[in-house]
Parts: sequence; structure tokens; C-alpha cells
Amino acid sequence: MKHWLPAKPFATDNFDGGVRRMGRDAALSKRHIELNPTVVTSMLALDLDRPGAYDDVQRAVDGGTIQQPNVFTPSKSGQGRGHAIWYTAEPITMTPGALQHPKDYAAAILVAAAKHLGADRGYRAKFTYSPLNIHAEPIWGDTRAYRLGELAQGLELETTSRGPYSRKTQELIENAEGRNSM
Repeated sequence: MKHWLPAKPFATDNFDGGVRRMGRDAALSKRHIELNPTVVTSMLALDLDRPGAYDDVQRAVDGGTIQQPNVFTPSKSGQGRGHAIWYTAEPITMTPGALQHPKDYAAAILVAAAKHLGADRGYRAKFTYSPLNIHAEPIWGDTRAYRLGELAQGLELETTSRGPYSRKTQELIENAEGRNSM
């Protein structure tokens, strides 16, 4: 996981005390850690905010709808709630001048997976629970990184004449920071 994190991610044990940048090793010891820097995405994540969500993820994996997450980071409340995280084989540049199709494709994958799993559509994967925090009980999956095409397999992506993305996906791209940003 370290390879894909920002070099100096934001991290905190408690959002009430604010967040600050720190080296990866120090950040990984905190309860919450920045998943992707603003300009590049190398991990896709879903927030599953209901009891038994991890079991739903496993059923979807077994059914061929989604790929096995690289890690599932349970919330401290437990009960199968948490963040499902997939590493991407290639980072996706999120700047305004970057190619639009990879951004749209990744967003369409997240929208379809969120819809299938009933994930929180307001979550923008700015922060996740650090799987290396001493209180964490992560569930590790495959260590390999996925190509976007692999992550799309089994999902019903909404398609338009411009490619595999919807108006909702475009809204997500335009508001990439979302409600879970600083």
C-alpha cells in the first residue's frame, strides 16, 4: 500500500484536531490517512456504511460483479462497515488538462460499484482508515494492482455516445473533492 500513497499524506487520529502532512510511515500510524493526492488517483475506494457490508462485497466478488478489493478497512464501529479499496495499475491524472476518458472511466466504475453495493455516493475517497494503525483490523485481499478494464468487468456501466460515463459521473468529476475533503 505504501507505494500508492502520497509521499507526505495528510493524516490525523481525530478530525476535530485537524489534519497535517507527514511522512508516510508516521501517517500510516494515524487512524485516518489521505488516500490520493488531489492531482492523481491511484486507489479507488467505496464507503460502505451499513452492517454486513463486507459480506456484501464478498458476495459480489464471488458472483463476478466486482474484483476482490486489495484491502477492506473496517470502521472502528465494526459490524462489517468500512472502506473497500482497489489499487490501480496506472495512476489517473486528475488535473483539468489531463485526458478526460480515464477520469470518466474510473468515475463510472465507482458509480456502478457504489450502486451495486449500496455504497455512500457522497464519499470522495479523500481519507480512509489507515490499515496499519495499531487499532485497525484490515482485511487484506490480492496485492496486485488492477487495470480499469478489469475493475469494470461484471459492472453495469452507464454509457453515452461520449463513452462509459453518465451525467452523475460528470457531476462527481466536477465536484471531485466531495463532502469528505478538508
